[in-house]
Amino acid sequence: MQSRGLRSMAIALLVGSAAGLRTPGAWVTAAPSATRGRPLQAAEAPQSVSVGDLGLTMDEVNERFPEEMLQGMVSSGYESTSRLPDGTDEGAAWFESAERVEVTLTIPGLRGQPAASLAVEATENTLTITAWGRAIWSCVLRSNIDPNSATMSAEDGMGMQPIIKFAASKEVPGRWGGFIQNIGEDSLL
Repeated sequence: MQSRGLRSMAIALLVGSAAGLRTPGAWVTAAPSATRGRPLQAAEAPQSVSVGDLGLTMDEVNERFPEEMLQGMVSSGYESTSRLPDGTDEGAAWFESAERVEVTLTIPGLRGQPAASLAVEATENTLTITAWGRAIWSCVLRSNIDPNSATMSAEDGMGMQPIIKFAASKEVPGRWGGFIQNIGEDSLL
């Protein structure tokens, strides 16, 4: 029984490292032979993982991970804040756990706006940024949040680029795999 738990943990570490998941404060590493004990870099992340030497059946590999194993896992990534089809600004740096989502927005079109002129408004599934009282950027979230749990701040960054931080509890625990579903039609930027 205990060895099966260790096997499951080994799969979680291997699959977690391949998926770019990390535990708070530390990257999950793959097998020491693959990376010599250092964290995987994005370019090194394997497209497939061999678990043949673990002595597992495919049924065991395909089993769903228990939610308690994923509780401490945090996934992260970058998304574009632009409506342009080839938008690659990576202006949204997001982190998520099963219960909470956080994003740091550095929207290029806001350069020069003082952080004190910005406000962030959230509904269950949208986020809107206003400057001087006018909506200038918005997005539809990938799922619903509890707007009453939301925290937000704006601060002046390097090169007159404001940095907006937003965090909220998810309405229903689960993984989103990102933050932005769509950029709002009314976005001026």
